[in-house]
Amino acid sequence: MHSRQRATYALIATTTTWGTVPLIVRTVDLPAAVVVAARFWFGALFLTGVLVWERRRARPSGPPVWSVARGRGVAVCFTLVVHWLCEIGAYSYAPVGTALFIVFLAPIGIAAFAPRVLGEHIDRQTILALALAVGGFAFMSRSALEASGGTGIALSVAGAVTFVMLVLLNKPLADTYGGVRAAQMQMTGAALLIVPFVAVADIPSPNASWLWLIVLGVVHTGVAIAVYLSVLRVVGATVTGVLGYLEPATAVVWAWLVLGEAPSAATLVGGVAILGAGLLVVRNQRPDLEVAGVTG
Repeated sequence: MHSRQRATYALIATTTTWGTVPLIVRTVDLPAAVVVAARFWFGALFLTGVLVWERRRARPSGPPVWSVARGRGVAVCFTLVVHWLCEIGAYSYAPVGTALFIVFLAPIGIAAFAPRVLGEHIDRQTILALALAVGGFAFMSRSALEASGGTGIALSVAGAVTFVMLVLLNKPLADTYGGVRAAQMQMTGAALLIVPFVAVADIPSPNASWLWLIVLGVVHTGVAIAVYLSVLRVVGATVTGVLGYLEPATAVVWAWLVLGEAPSAATLVGGVAILGAGLLVVRNQRPDLEVAGVTG
């Protein structure tokens, strides 16, 4: 198995894991700002520990912090905070299906801008996979696409726009610093930026469910984002965006298995389409296709 295939499977594992985030958010029942802050704080602590361990083993990971692309790094921190606050906040003002559908239109924007901004070549198979994923997700969400307030739509659109910005900003950073260092830099910066939002949040008394925030911060954020950025370096922004559709698709599966929320027939059909898009992407990473010069 070559590097692009390994990266693709790692991304599939990551997006599938992210599908369990709604379960944790529902379990802890905290304000959006507190949940987002926990992801940043625990993620930053974990990734800082990894970098310290690497340094002690004389395994430096990239150039000194902020020595390259300083402005881009600062922009990523701000964009990340805005994106997660908008996405989680949108769920309070719009049906979840509506918010997710709008946010996950972002891969279309990524595909549109990646060739010009990042110089990526997009082959026909990847375009077909993107169209299949978008169509499948639209089919999954059609029952939830009902009238929403202006605030919910605005937050969802802001979540989609910042999603595109994050991927386009992160690709060069990941190329320069590597996945772990790039993830640690933005988690640390975002952890500081989120403090004012937490300071004004209405936080209830602690309970045992808050321990899930450690899992959310370490596994779903620290580990997962480091893997995501490492994969982004290898497979590119557009492929990463297409496989991102596995996150909401698997969220439906997890809700079915854990909460007993059986999906509708339309949801199942849409999920199959998204799975087909993922299989197309995986097939497109095969070394025999590269050797044969097949690019769609």
